[in-house]
Amino acid sequence: MIKILIVDDHALVRLGISEILAGIDDFTVVGEAGTGWEGLELARRLYPDVIILDLKLPDQPGLEVAQKLLGFNPHFKVLVLSAVTDDFSVFCLLEAGVHGYLSKEANPEELIQAVRAVDAGQRVLSPELAKRFELAKADHKKENMFAEISEREREVLRMIIRGITVKEMAETLHISHKTIHSYRNRLFEKLNVKTDLALTLLALHHNLIYTE
Repeated sequence: MIKILIVDDHALVRLGISEILAGIDDFTVVGEAGTGWEGLELARRLYPDVIILDLKLPDQPGLEVAQKLLGFNPHFKVLVLSAVTDDFSVFCLLEAGVHGYLSKEANPEELIQAVRAVDAGQRVLSPELAKRFELAKADHKKENMFAEISEREREVLRMIIRGITVKEMAETLHISHKTIHSYRNRLFEKLNVKTDLALTLLALHHNLIYTE
């Protein structure tokens, strides 16, 4: 059962989200909050699997709430659902460690799929948002760039997308931290990116969050 906490200052929005998720057998909404502080308190008390978070809250910015949630428990899966869709906000939230960012224009099925994806440790970004990033403007030749990476590099790529630390990667793959960094640097070189965030956005653009 996936336990979900909804943090949004509009009661009707919370109700709508709750009704959508209530129809899914393995979903349960364990709590609702109208402010950031209420969301933080409920998260500490209820330990939800997925926290659906709005950015515009009456008492504090959603970014701060996300940072506090992940600071309290880095295993929380935060899915931002907001009408705010500017590039800067998206980048800040992804860099803070949230697992997903959806526009409030997303349809119910997109929300359901996003909840499942972030619960599984994947990262989700609305297609219309991903297309606005510079990496989403890659030319046609980049369509097959992932075919050039080795199976081991692909394993490391999957883990980076899921937000797994270098230490955890090394323990899971039974290789040294130095070797992990070597594979990571090869991925950066082959895919022409410079950061884990850029790598994740590129993977999102190519739908690797669902196929890898």
